[in-house]
Amino acid sequence: MTDLEDLWESYPTSEPPIPELLREGRRQARARRRHRVLRPLLAGVTAAALAGAFLVGTRAGTDADDDATLAAPDLRTSAFRADLHPATSCADLLSSYRARGRAAVTAYGWGFVSSAPLSARSFTIPARGNQSMGYLGDLSLNTQDSSRTGTNVQEVDVDEPDQVKTDGSRVVRVDRRTLSVYDTSGDTIRLTAQLTLPRMLNGEILLAGDTVVAIGADTRAPASGRSSVPPGSRVQTVSLADPSEPTIVSDVAYSAAITSVRQHGSVVRLVLTAAAPTLDFVYPHGKVTRSEALAHNRELVRSTTLSDWMPTYDDGDGPLPLLDCDDVATPPAGLALGTVSVVGFDAEAPNDRATIGVAGQTSIAYESADHLYLVDSPGWGGWGSCWCVPAAARTEGAAWRSTIFQLDLDGTRAIHVATGHVDGTIADRWSVDEADDVLRVAVTRDEALAAMPGTVARDRTRRVLPRSSSVVTMRADGDRLVESGRLDGLGVDETLTAARWTDDLAILSTARATDPLYTVDLSDPDRPRLLGALKIPGFTSYLHPIGDGLLLAVGEAGAFTGGGRAGAQVGLFDISDLTDVQQVDVSSLRRRTWPVAGADPRAFTWLRDRDTALTTFTTNRGTMVLGVYRVTGTTLTGELRNLPVTDPSRVRTFELADGRVVLMAGSTLEFLDL
Repeated sequence: MTDLEDLWESYPTSEPPIPELLREGRRQARARRRHRVLRPLLAGVTAAALAGAFLVGTRAGTDADDDATLAAPDLRTSAFRADLHPATSCADLLSSYRARGRAAVTAYGWGFVSSAPLSARSFTIPARGNQSMGYLGDLSLNTQDSSRTGTNVQEVDVDEPDQVKTDGSRVVRVDRRTLSVYDTSGDTIRLTAQLTLPRMLNGEILLAGDTVVAIGADTRAPASGRSSVPPGSRVQTVSLADPSEPTIVSDVAYSAAITSVRQHGSVVRLVLTAAAPTLDFVYPHGKVTRSEALAHNRELVRSTTLSDWMPTYDDGDGPLPLLDCDDVATPPAGLALGTVSVVGFDAEAPNDRATIGVAGQTSIAYESADHLYLVDSPGWGGWGSCWCVPAAARTEGAAWRSTIFQLDLDGTRAIHVATGHVDGTIADRWSVDEADDVLRVAVTRDEALAAMPGTVARDRTRRVLPRSSSVVTMRADGDRLVESGRLDGLGVDETLTAARWTDDLAILSTARATDPLYTVDLSDPDRPRLLGALKIPGFTSYLHPIGDGLLLAVGEAGAFTGGGRAGAQVGLFDISDLTDVQQVDVSSLRRRTWPVAGADPRAFTWLRDRDTALTTFTTNRGTMVLGVYRVTGTTLTGELRNLPVTDPSRVRTFELADGRVVLMAGSTLEFLDL
């Protein structure tokens, strides 16, 4: 146990240590280090940590004295805006955690919520209003290229981690816990160096010049207090200055799970999520009544300390708090208990971290070139999917409403600037996009869910629909994200299955028994317009613009509710006339095959100069195939090649600077003959 942990545990739970003692403990621990860690103490240096925010909600309760009051933040420099407020003291922060925890805990501990049944009415294509047919306009639909390191990403200028990266000539990959460097200058791919990444599982990497940043689960996950769930994470920085001898220059373990990693230039940004602490809850059984179990569980929450709630990091000298008390903001009511932190650092200086946290959990992180958006959306799963929200917060109408936090990006810092809300569920990060400082989201609203007890009904002045999707545009107005435009009624009684955005166009796919493909004009973001709706069999799970008014769609031939018995398919669409989208060709696979790109877009590669798409599929026999699809005019020609692997995550394709294409299949890398 480090000096700082001793400091935490030596204080009564009603009187947490004051900031001066916390800082003294931190100074003692840092004095022993081989490499000094710089952690700027700004009252909000990176509000991006919202994504794993600690659920504090409201600052209420009298469990902790408020003697340790921090200096009031300067609103001109604070990283928190709108309804996020930095903690005024460690006592105040702990009191908030306890108060929200006691309100959320049940006789069964942290409860879980199950999905409500979806309504099942007939499909109806919404009216197009007075829009004229034959609309061509000048809406852009440029080719979507891979990142400079070879990964198919959501935003070209924002790189994402993967198992393999290239700088155009050299290739670096991680396989399990082995980092390998390859030379591709010859006729074959030659292994030049290897390095074992200790204490890391399921690693992925980023590449910045001669620096590799490896991210994965920690095999010796440090617990935050008594919490052991979710698992910890490990981030290791490797120097390739000597390509024949890779060297680990930084190794940091975090007690929280990584939910998002993005790279802008050499800046790496992590979004970490820590769930509510694991406590020794009891449950009603035998002679233990429900009221007795509830009283016991509330007492456990009341006796928690900051070390139970605060995430930690460990760079070799024992775990230390990742955040100071004044690094943590209290979010609005409705977020689940836990802690989300945003950590930014330069790949060349991995120990100089800018951090910020919010007391609550968010489920989605989307990063554009200028902003980080953290989204709390109902119905998401994964770590921290326990309800963990006080009943009072649910009755305030937040149960089926998505909360969106906007953060400015400034180097390694992230600064919260605005908060907004939208009714309904945002499926994933691909349903979120930004263009010219306008946020665009695809959101699904289910009236059956919204009408559940403990929620607020929809505005009765609006047309009431069953389940349907909408495109909503939002702008920052001061410290609020406010709705500026909306298009409702997409896919009535359908599930949103795919979304793709350009500067002034949205392409959405919804499905149940059929697959409507919608084109939405966003050239005037205040007035989104439905241009076209094509109804075809099957459903789409991944969309990729390829230029010249053409679009590739990867999906399945059967109904969305058909249990996956039909085969996968790749369709070619002509969307040069956005009001009259046509499927001009389709290539189908045999039954019981499934596209990998629907769950992992990194399994798709578009080769612009070859007019060729590469993507993988799994089969019911546990095997994998690589699909090679060539586009000639409006004709799609497909070829399938068997792969000697069964794990979809271990297959990638990417292009080198000289135009040669590399296939990674399992432990081997080879040039792909096209």
